[in-house]
Amino acid sequence: MELEGLPPIGGLLESSLVHWEGRVAAVVFLQGCNLACPGCPAPHLVPRAAAGGAEDGSGGVVPGNLIPAEGVLDAVFSRRAMLDGVVVAGGEPLLHDTLPDLLEILRSFGLQTRVHTNGTRPRALRRLLEADLVDSVALTLRAPLNALYSVAAGTEVDLGGIWRSVELLLGDPGDHEFRVVVDPRLLTREDLLALGRTVAGARRVVLEPAARGVLAGRPGRDYGGSGGTGGADRNLGAA
Repeated sequence: MELEGLPPIGGLLESSLVHWEGRVAAVVFLQGCNLACPGCPAPHLVPRAAAGGAEDGSGGVVPGNLIPAEGVLDAVFSRRAMLDGVVVAGGEPLLHDTLPDLLEILRSFGLQTRVHTNGTRPRALRRLLEADLVDSVALTLRAPLNALYSVAAGTEVDLGGIWRSVELLLGDPGDHEFRVVVDPRLLTREDLLALGRTVAGARRVVLEPAARGVLAGRPGRDYGGSGGTGGADRNLGAA
């Protein structure tokens, strides 16, 4: 398969115990995101062009400090006996039309695949599910699905698209996980309860502490004390 057409890769974690619970997984981070979340844990992956690169005329990426796909695939393949699967994260993986090609290669290694998405590309998500290219999907939610979401995302968001992605996962028989980012400066108890109702019936919901960032559009509150939600993710349980 032609490797030059694969999505731009901005990072590789060769082994992780936290990106897919119960599995040892490599994590491939794709470059480029359509959100600008102030609490983004990987802001260097947000630009469509990596450091030292530039966007081309079609909105694609001219490689800068990207990792060659061949090197990433070689690293994953060489460790396949020690891995259960591969998580493809970002950035936002579903921005890339050739994501299915990457997933097919990873699955040919005998590894399970998970995609970590922000939920803004429901049609692309549906295509992956219908093609049976993913064994699991993790979807991150940053606020209730109302006007507050654009504050949490740092840009205007199509809430209908996120709703459709949530409904897709709730209705799909495959494995999924919703990751709720908890920013005490932004979210109230009522906001978290509203998010809980949105994902009612989910197989797994995890609370994830927000990275620090500068909020805009709503008065923020201090974390207080040592900050955050205490560090480790907390499982809310599964239906």
